[in-house]
Amino acid sequence: MREIKADLNSTVKRIKKLKGIPLIMCVNKGRNKFTKYEGSIRDVFPAVFTFVSNDATSSYCISDVHTKNIKFFPLNQN
Repeated sequence: MREIKADLNSTVKRIKKLKGIPLIMCVNKGRNKFTKYEGSIRDVFPAVFTFVSNDATSSYCISDVHTKNIKFFPLNQN
């Protein structure tokens, strides 16, 4: 079981700070399957956020970020 040290409100604040910034989002799909998306966070709601990548919009639970099933990395645009 994963140990969670921060509360959910601090996770929401971190996601709101990333809103509009170009990111790489790595999603753990289970059984060592990871999917990476390039895009940015469009909207943040109390329990979910929307992510826009390649003209497709999808929504994810904030609890997945909180439990580290979703991770964000900066998009290096050289």
